[in-house]
Amino acid sequence: MPEPLADIGWGWVTAVCGVLLIAFMFKYLLLVFRNRRTWVVTEATVGKVQTRQASATGTGGGTFVNYHYTDAHGQQHMGVDSPWFGKPKRKSKLQIRYASDEPARSEVVTPLAGELAIFVIGTACGVALVLMSLAGWLSG
Repeated sequence: MPEPLADIGWGWVTAVCGVLLIAFMFKYLLLVFRNRRTWVVTEATVGKVQTRQASATGTGGGTFVNYHYTDAHGQQHMGVDSPWFGKPKRKSKLQIRYASDEPARSEVVTPLAGELAIFVIGTACGVALVLMSLAGWLSG
């Protein structure tokens, strides 16, 4: 018969958080591969580059890049993104990808190795949470 929740303690919270993190990371990986397969990659020209400090109100800081690109139909678009790796210079070129069915939706291309590293680190953290919670249950 299963133990009452009060007898199990709080170890289950850690396990649930770990499982949710693992599930989130697999969802992230699916989105990465879907976008890599269906989105169009093109070159964009960097416009304004801003570096913002994190504010006390919780507004995130980082480097934000305005870029301009032309879609496959010759339409000009502008995008804003925060590249994960590096800080491009104004008027330089960078790789972006956009949704073929909605060309105004775009993002700076993160190297596949970077996206896989995010997946591996996030999944490892989730597995560690699950294992820590199981170790607590087994020793408790």
